[in-house]
Amino acid sequence: MINETVQNRLLDMVSVLGTKISEIAPELWRIMIKQQYVTGIGFLIGVIACIAGHILAIKWIKMMKDAGITVDDSEFTGILFCYMVRIGTIIAGFALLYNGIAHFINPEYYAIQSLINMVK
Repeated sequence: MINETVQNRLLDMVSVLGTKISEIAPELWRIMIKQQYVTGIGFLIGVIACIAGHILAIKWIKMMKDAGITVDDSEFTGILFCYMVRIGTIIAGFALLYNGIAHFINPEYYAIQSLINMVK
């Protein structure tokens, strides 16, 4: 059993901790919201990388076609790979764009989600 003095000290420490947390909470919330904007910017940078990859794949396809590579050539796998890269960058670009915009529209939701994940 815990004696009364230890129990009273623990309650006092919890009370002080609660006061400190209530003082820090607004600043912590502001930082968490700002972090969601930064995450959204990161997603949008990913969209730019997908656009660059898509453009690069288009240029490679054009370069291969200009070199005379046809469906019958063994190098056709390079063209096929470029088309798969194009499809992948389109899918990834839209997913990143959605997440980037969502973090800007509703940063509070993602801040709460981050907070819940920290507590888990």
